[in-house]
Amino acid sequence: MIALNKIKGALTKLLSPLKGGINVFTEDVEQMDGIELACPLLHIQMVPLGHELQLNSTQIEREILFDITFMEKRKSNNEAMYEMFEEIAKALGDGFLVGNRFLKVFSVNASVADDLLHTTFQVRFMDTLQEENPGEPLETLEM
Repeated sequence: MIALNKIKGALTKLLSPLKGGINVFTEDVEQMDGIELACPLLHIQMVPLGHELQLNSTQIEREILFDITFMEKRKSNNEAMYEMFEEIAKALGDGFLVGNRFLKVFSVNASVADDLLHTTFQVRFMDTLQEENPGEPLETLEM
């Protein structure tokens, strides 16, 4: 099973090079004095939407919503937000790798609220409940 923290790490690694090395946060960024020192920044929020067990199986269908918030400074201008949306969409392409798994992104959306760009997308994929561990080799059975 792919851990949520591994997905978060893979997406952080993918987005970090944008704008020549943007700050990427995955925990809450407090609105505090001096926040401009961290700007421009991206904040990644992951929301697990579904974790559905398939009938008589160890397979689960998982769905995750991503909301990537861009903050240029306390007030961002439209031009910078449009450029960042295009950079994020280009970096995502049709999906991204998490270890040896490829998570497909079907559409990327954007909205602006309170001078912040929100880029959202969802991934849906099949996963297994069991860890992918081959275990101990079987011994030879003698007859």
